[in-house]
Amino acid sequence: LNDGERTALIEESLRRENGQLVHRLGDLIAFLALTGLRSGEARALTFDDVDLGKREASITKTIAIGDNSRLSIGPPKRKSSTRSVALPTLAVKIIQARADAVGISRSELGPYRSSRKTIQIGARYYDLLTLPVGAPRPTNPGEKRALTLAVPSSRALIWMTRNSTPLDHQAVRKALHEVIRSVDHFDFDRFRCGEFRWNKIAGPRDWKGAPLCAKCHHHHWPEFWPHVLRGAAISFWLRHQQTAVAAAARAGHSDPRMILQYYA
Repeated sequence: LNDGERTALIEESLRRENGQLVHRLGDLIAFLALTGLRSGEARALTFDDVDLGKREASITKTIAIGDNSRLSIGPPKRKSSTRSVALPTLAVKIIQARADAVGISRSELGPYRSSRKTIQIGARYYDLLTLPVGAPRPTNPGEKRALTLAVPSSRALIWMTRNSTPLDHQAVRKALHEVIRSVDHFDFDRFRCGEFRWNKIAGPRDWKGAPLCAKCHHHHWPEFWPHVLRGAAISFWLRHQQTAVAAAARAGHSDPRMILQYYA
């Protein structure tokens, strides 16, 4: 994304009506575009990972899909991915707004701090929270029950589903598509498909109200994944005089050549 498209995406993501976000996970989309975090890293952030005084977030875990197709919280993708990320002003405001929504004060945010307030979370998330990072996730029959448990609010995920469970990657993708449908500043042709298919059996299918793709001649939105937001952030840093070495450290890459090859 160029600077104008990135700004338009962030502004639409954070648009509010009557004090409420128009897009429920819009602030997460904006946060990804601002910080360059991987989707799983942002979804795994808890309030005690963020220090608003230092304006930084500690990336020590990620949410991923395990071999049994279940979500798990584990260590980041690589050793270099464990890092502290500087938060721009707008990202700090996003976190503060989320903290205000669950009643966490600024003094309760940050590492080694705990809140006396509690928040109700789903049993599925409770198991992920109480097991050590990277430990095997056993099958839990309680996940199927409509059960919520209380934990200190500072240990709660910043972004969760309506049922107080961790978000999966598809939820972020749907939220991103919801946002880009409302943005009219994108040159979609740069993101169009070579051969768009819903699946191998049904073949291509038109999306109602979507633009016409010049490549496959079907109406659809581009294959615009959340990882594009990571690329948009890294490219923005490089365009604004940040070195490849600094951008690689900020993005969690050990080799700056990855930055130059894929994002520059």
